[in-house]
Amino acid sequence: MSPNVLLVIPEWDYGLRELGPSTEYNSLYLCLRSMGVDVALYDYLTREQEIGRGAMNAELLEAVRTQQPELVLVSLATDQLQPATLDAITKQTTTVYYAYDDTWRRPFVDFWAPHFTYVTTSYVRGVEDMKARGHHNGIYLSLASNHFVFAKKDLPKTHDVSFVGMKHPYRAWLVRKLERAGFRVHVRGTGWDRERIKGSRFRKGRVSLEELVAIINASKINLNLTNETSWDARYLLSSPRALWNTLRSRKTFAPVNQRIFEINACGGFQLVPYMEGLEKRYAIGEELVIYQSPEQLVERVAYYLEHENEREAIAARGYRRTLEEHTMEARFRELFARTRS
Repeated sequence: MSPNVLLVIPEWDYGLRELGPSTEYNSLYLCLRSMGVDVALYDYLTREQEIGRGAMNAELLEAVRTQQPELVLVSLATDQLQPATLDAITKQTTTVYYAYDDTWRRPFVDFWAPHFTYVTTSYVRGVEDMKARGHHNGIYLSLASNHFVFAKKDLPKTHDVSFVGMKHPYRAWLVRKLERAGFRVHVRGTGWDRERIKGSRFRKGRVSLEELVAIINASKINLNLTNETSWDARYLLSSPRALWNTLRSRKTFAPVNQRIFEINACGGFQLVPYMEGLEKRYAIGEELVIYQSPEQLVERVAYYLEHENEREAIAARGYRRTLEEHTMEARFRELFARTRS
């Protein structure tokens, strides 16, 4: 049996309706609802904008008292929720902080962790790292895909190579290398409208969930490009922006990201840089393919565009593995079992 859940998340990306539903809404809320879980959503960012921080915290606390959820699952943005509010909720029921493992967020997680019953970490050594920092309420919970949304569709492969995500100088540098090698890259996401690369289909604005699923399904090769710090001298010398961005970036480590699971859940073939723990989720070379340098990225794009049968076989194995092991439904059932034990 699933618990009665109160999901405390932003419904809209950055609290802005015009940006569309948030990642948490798409991955957490839609999955719980599709599972048939008794779930209620509390959009704290919107309510803070409407009634103010103090009133929003009081309203959330009253919602917990009234609804009496067995589990309160929270995804924090910044400091909208007050520590005293979370402490009061944790005294009443089980609370889980659904945290992210970017290194620059670790001080943030350290501050909030004591106010929850449990804190999730998707990093393979995350529980040990949390214990070393004095937190003993960590739960390992790998990222996954909401397979109710990210699904395989019978679409023609209209894109040879695609990338969906926010523009970043290193990502743009890699895309330019592919363009110069003669590959046409379909790129979508915030910021790419400023980029002018011959032959590319750059369009302004964010991509809707439906568009993202369609692009993955319609691409022969899906690129999964990280935006972690790169010290490649050729990149650093490519522009003043590249050097400045690297020096000021706090993203020195890129954990396994959610897009890996989303691409595979759609039956897509992907090229991705190695991320620590990736081999614990998928068989590298059998269920997805990694690249270890810009040159290898170019080489592997050329190879897998030419070898369709091999490419499709890898995509099919990654798709099966995802449905068997890496769905958000499976993660929630694991979380429910852990928090009830």
